[in-house]
Amino acid sequence: MSLRSLALAFTLAAVALIDVARGAAHLARPASVRAVAAGARADARMRTLSKNVANLEKKDATVDSVKARLDASALIFTFRADGVPVNKLRALRNEMPERSSITLVKNRLLKRAVAGDPKWDHLNPLLENSNYWAFVHEEDIKPSIEAVQKFLKESGRDKAEHPLGDQRGVRGGVFDGATLDVDGIVKVSKLPSKLELITQIAYGINMVPTRLAKSIKQVPTKLGRAIKLAKADDSDKADGAEGAAAAAAE
Repeated sequence: MSLRSLALAFTLAAVALIDVARGAAHLARPASVRAVAAGARADARMRTLSKNVANLEKKDATVDSVKARLDASALIFTFRADGVPVNKLRALRNEMPERSSITLVKNRLLKRAVAGDPKWDHLNPLLENSNYWAFVHEEDIKPSIEAVQKFLKESGRDKAEHPLGDQRGVRGGVFDGATLDVDGIVKVSKLPSKLELITQIAYGINMVPTRLAKSIKQVPTKLGRAIKLAKADDSDKADGAEGAAAAAAE
């Protein structure tokens, strides 16, 4: 037998002896000790299982909350979360209109929330890095964007050539089923709200009776002027006829 074979055989025998010793030590332990150890392992597994279940329930609750925010929103847009001062973020949340909000949502949970929704599933290209999301009610678009613009300026994230910040500012969003870049967000902020449109339409409708009344009021005046002009024309014609008759008699 070669030296290599002897070394291998010796190693295998040593491993076997160690396994036997471990088994003997385990059997030598009192049953109560083994039971306690088994119970501790079972408790550890239960704690891990409970923690996993709690995490899943928390994630499901977050997805449901995001869906509710989406249902109440006409516009959502995002800006980078890294390096945001806590006091500035708190001030921004206080500045947001009551029906709109700013929240930090993990990309995979937001992706779950918009899955299968044609109004919002266009935002997948924006799901990278860590982001805060603005959920904006249809009547709060302009004041919400203005609040974020103020936050970016006070946080040093704005730049002269763009009102919604540098690469750490607004990255884009979704409005009316379409993905917007930062320039699109600026354009949306300039659209009139539904209330403003209703006010403009109501003003136009109210102006119609006023203009109609003015037109009706002017009818008698114009008619009177026309009658006077007609009478004056007839009088001139009569005077002309009498003059011609007198000239013929002479």
